[in-house]
Parts: sequence; structure tokens; C-alpha cells
Amino acid sequence: MGLSQSQKRSTPEYDPVYQDIKLEDRLSVAQSAREREIIKEQAEDFTSRRSINLIGVKKNLAEGQKNRIYNIENFTFNYAYNEKNHRDYELRYEDEQQVRAGFYV
Repeated sequence: MGLSQSQKRSTPEYDPVYQDIKLEDRLSVAQSAREREIIKEQAEDFTSRRSINLIGVKKNLAEGQKNRIYNIENFTFNYAYNEKNHRDYELRYEDEQQVRAGFYV
């Protein structure tokens, strides 16, 4: 079993909208706290990833149970779920999800 979670956030020195102005200068002339928050969020590059993986999940044969071809104990299962959320100056949001499942005898 594997679990993973990560976040990456980077804030540029210069404002992506007005590329010749420092971000701090633009934030200092904002009219309100809400406007400052919007400008800062728009300028940030943010990525979040989460995943869970189950590999080789199998049920063992019970004591005294006969092994038949159709028994669940003859199968091994795998499952993987990956999620990525991203936003930056050009993208308000980009969400990706991947689900993979399988089994083998």
C-alpha cells in the first residue's frame, strides 16, 4: 500500500500581468485586502498531488477450504488513484484524476 501527498507553491518576484512591476509593488497599491488576495493568488503557481496505490491485494485460502478455479483466493488485485490540482497565471484551475484497477490469476 502506498499513500502520497505533496504541495508546491511558488510566488514570482515580478507580477505576471505587468511584467516590469514587482509583485510587492502591485500588492502595496491594491485598494483592499480582498484585491491583494486576488492579485497574490493569480500570480502564484500552485500544484497539489495526492495518490493511493494498492498492489498485490489477495485473500488467502481458509484452512480446510478446497481450492476451486472460481475462488476469489485465486485472484490478485491492484488499484491506483492519482489526483493533480494546478493553477497559475494562465490557468484558473487544471484538475486531473486517474483511476486504474486490475486483477490477474
